[in-house]
Amino acid sequence: MHAFRPPRRRARPHICRHREYHESLQQTLPGLMEHRARKWFTDAHRADADIAQQVNPQLGSTFYNGRLPPEIVALIFEHMMSPDNVPGPRPQPFRGLDPDFCFRDDHEPYDDEIDPQDLGRQDVSEGVQDAEAQDNSAEQHTLPHAPRPGFEETRQTEYGFDWYRPELIHKQVFPRIRILETCKRIYLEASYLLLRHKEAIIWQGRGPARGETHSKFTNRMRSNYRRPWVQKVHTMRVYAQMYLLEQMIGECEVVRRLHSNPDDYEGGVDQYWHLQSLLSSGQGPTDPVWRTFYHLQEFHLTIRRGDWDRWEDNKRLAINARHQGFADGSVQVMRREMNATLEGEDSQLLPYQTGSLGSLFRIMTSLQKLTISFETSEDKKDEMEAIVRWAETWRFEIMSWRHWMELDNNEVTAHLVRDNTAVQKSSWRGRVYHWSDICPGCNLPYSQPGDLCQQHRKTQSLSEQGNGPQLLVWTLTWRPSPVQPPTSLIQGEGRS
Repeated sequence: MHAFRPPRRRARPHICRHREYHESLQQTLPGLMEHRARKWFTDAHRADADIAQQVNPQLGSTFYNGRLPPEIVALIFEHMMSPDNVPGPRPQPFRGLDPDFCFRDDHEPYDDEIDPQDLGRQDVSEGVQDAEAQDNSAEQHTLPHAPRPGFEETRQTEYGFDWYRPELIHKQVFPRIRILETCKRIYLEASYLLLRHKEAIIWQGRGPARGETHSKFTNRMRSNYRRPWVQKVHTMRVYAQMYLLEQMIGECEVVRRLHSNPDDYEGGVDQYWHLQSLLSSGQGPTDPVWRTFYHLQEFHLTIRRGDWDRWEDNKRLAINARHQGFADGSVQVMRREMNATLEGEDSQLLPYQTGSLGSLFRIMTSLQKLTISFETSEDKKDEMEAIVRWAETWRFEIMSWRHWMELDNNEVTAHLVRDNTAVQKSSWRGRVYHWSDICPGCNLPYSQPGDLCQQHRKTQSLSEQGNGPQLLVWTLTWRPSPVQPPTSLIQGEGRS
């Protein structure tokens, strides 16, 4: 008897035909699995099935012979999978020095700053004494001071630009994970604990020497991610320049084009329908980009001081989560939509364009927490406060797997909405390379004399001490709110 083989259509079938075919396939799939296992399952799938079915109970082990209560065994595994914090990478000028970022949980100005109004009132003797004191303190700093005509000379990754930050002074190491090599049972019971702590850090521009971009990360995981038992990434932190963040979003949009047509699928028609069966049963895809975002539970995006478009020229801050090219978006367009939202007009119905910031989160099907941190210098506090008030009204869509296979382009599984927590504020002392090239007080380049400008004198004084501006950070959190299917659809399924 010949195995059931659905007819191949040259033309792309209608969405309803896709569903009919999928339903018929689900009915015949159990009987076909035995006959077509060799064709459908790769070596990785067969190995995964062996791991799940052939596990030695290890009754002679101290963990499983009954001498230790299961609660104690769970605590031991939790300890073995927990990380240790060790000093992270340091830029060349700060190696061997204890970092001092003057971190604080508010936006209050620092008390140690010299009042710019007093800088011009010092007499000659005080000026000489201050100059000698600065010369002595300068020997303790190897980071180049701000050379005129600007701060370009200090903006190098070897000096820590722009990855040397308070939250990254330590890195996590897992020295006790060798216990996973003991046996299969311990691996299956304890490996998931590692995912609670392990975090993938993506640098879309201006990262450390060993930092990974999104493309580099997915390429490294490409071979491993085709093995279903390989550990999944549950937590990801992204530091991204605006235009490189757009590039990362474009890489996610490619997933949809690669999986939208069975005739063009790289694995063939059979693999296409097998993938659809896996997704419909709650299992994840094998594509490295899709698989990475599919299993993410926490995602933290940070837009740093140096990530904003033309920040060196003191350009007004601009971001628009709905539009493609949000990094280069017009400030006027942003202000118009911002005012419309804050005045009560219902702009939430406006769709997110393909390639927009909001479209990035559509692929994160398992996301439980979204965090976005906005960072800028103290002189742009009012601009950022307005953007943060607007960002609190943002709602993002999470699309189902049917959207990514173009079976249903509008099937939303959840909306990411702001949780009830207040906006978290923090600040820290930036470095010399965080100064812009244009004085925000007089709009003159720092290469020109600014004796009459208080901000000019303040910047010069702080930079001579090896300090940068105070950097202010606003952190917002979103949580998923599930979308209930239409009542008519539920009733229709019940009748069938």
